[in-house]
Amino acid sequence: MSSEQWKKENTIRYNVLVLKESGIPDALKLASSNLGVKPTTIIQIALREKLIRDGYLSTEPQTPKE
Repeated sequence: MSSEQWKKENTIRYNVLVLKESGIPDALKLASSNLGVKPTTIIQIALREKLIRDGYLSTEPQTPKE
């Protein structure tokens, strides 16, 4: 399976616009630099934590569909 085919079958893309004046872009840049990870990784972690905290996502590992 090619990586493009894998991406198509296993991922969904969301595009998010963030106001520069919100402070979020600068915070992401700083966190990315300090943690040594991409901003998208930080966004995914923050989103996951928020959805778990609000009860929309389980903390249990996802089982693949057969």
